[in-house]
Amino acid sequence: MSDKPIAGFLTVLAVAPLCLVCALGPAAFVAGAGGFLAWLGGFSVPLIAAAVAIVGWVAWRVFQRRRWRTRAMAWIELQR
Repeated sequence: MSDKPIAGFLTVLAVAPLCLVCALGPAAFVAGAGGFLAWLGGFSVPLIAAAVAIVGWVAWRVFQRRRWRTRAMAWIELQR
């Protein structure tokens, strides 16, 4: 390739912050919301963290179940 090595480096400098925002944005939002709820309700941080972890696990299971059901239905259709 005739590209200069500096082009890749500059691309990384431009794209890396966008990736961090996408990856850490939801985590920062949940942490902020959890801190606010802990302050508002007078609860301890571990209690809020446990509640958020449970809600996250339940949401993950719901999405996984939908994905499994979709795959199972597609597999059944292929068998016909």
